[in-house]
Amino acid sequence: MNKKSSEYWRKRFEYLEKQRYKKNKLTTDEIEKLFNRSQKSIEEQLLLWYSRFAENNNISIDEAKRLLKGKELEEFKWSVEEYIKYARENELNQQWQKKLENASARVHISRLESLKIEMQHEIEALYGKTLTITNERLNETYKDTIYKGMYELQKGTGAFFNIAAVNQKQIEVAVYKSWTADNTTFSEKIWSNRQKLIYDVQSQLIRNIQTGATCNNSIDFIAKKYKTAKYNAGRLIMSESARVAAEADKTNYNDFGIEKVQIDETLDSETCKECRDIDQTTVALSDYIPGVTVPPFHPWCRGTTTPYFDDDIQKKIDERVGRASRNPENNKYKRVENIDYKEWEEKYVK
Repeated sequence: MNKKSSEYWRKRFEYLEKQRYKKNKLTTDEIEKLFNRSQKSIEEQLLLWYSRFAENNNISIDEAKRLLKGKELEEFKWSVEEYIKYARENELNQQWQKKLENASARVHISRLESLKIEMQHEIEALYGKTLTITNERLNETYKDTIYKGMYELQKGTGAFFNIAAVNQKQIEVAVYKSWTADNTTFSEKIWSNRQKLIYDVQSQLIRNIQTGATCNNSIDFIAKKYKTAKYNAGRLIMSESARVAAEADKTNYNDFGIEKVQIDETLDSETCKECRDIDQTTVALSDYIPGVTVPPFHPWCRGTTTPYFDDDIQKKIDERVGRASRNPENNKYKRVENIDYKEWEEKYVK
């Protein structure tokens, strides 16, 4: 079996990490557009609300608490029915669906309550889409990392053998794993961020009305809160994707018989001291814990791991892979020197 140099493995696994980063960046760009559209929609709702009920761009708390009547109430009911339909079709959280159903059944709704419900619907829909997109990206990350990582290991060593196709249960175990200090999953973090944005937007609206702030003051505040929420959504995708990839790499290393890995950090002007100091250190696979002993060590961490080969490990891998890949007809390894990824996947993923 061929034994590649550490530089070879560094280049191959850095390449895989860069490919993941590009895909993650496309996903964060997509979510950023969703946040921008949602922010614009809320600003338009706020402007319309002020134009209806404010005098001289100002509205008192008493005016805000006046009940909707006639056509205003009828239009609001229509909107709520559309919100209920959307929430059911897109499987938004049950508490929100119940709140909408209660609002639809009520006879009396204040101006302020109507605006709060409209704003919350926009944010609920935004985070519902964010959850779906993030989940899809993490599922794809795990599957891609398993296949492409194993392809690189087999190609680099010259020993090819069949692997089982990744199933959904495997993916979910890795993706829905809590690994940070707050012991929450990525979906729980998304819903927590959603609740915070709803609270911030609605509570600030009430404070602005109480203090006589203008509509522009509220819009400025919403823009700041959306900027923070958008950043957090992007950071979550990058961090969780790096962690899911690390879980997939560990599975590959274990299946391949690798007992040690080497930490490989991207070294440039943006690399933090912690990552710079730990670059090129080795970790036993038995001590492999994403976020603790191997990357990602922090949000936006660009580190990865590569297989570490010494003579003892190489011998064990030779024996283990040899047993799995030996051709019973001639008792030799299956060696394929120039197989591309697509051909490998069709031939060896069962």
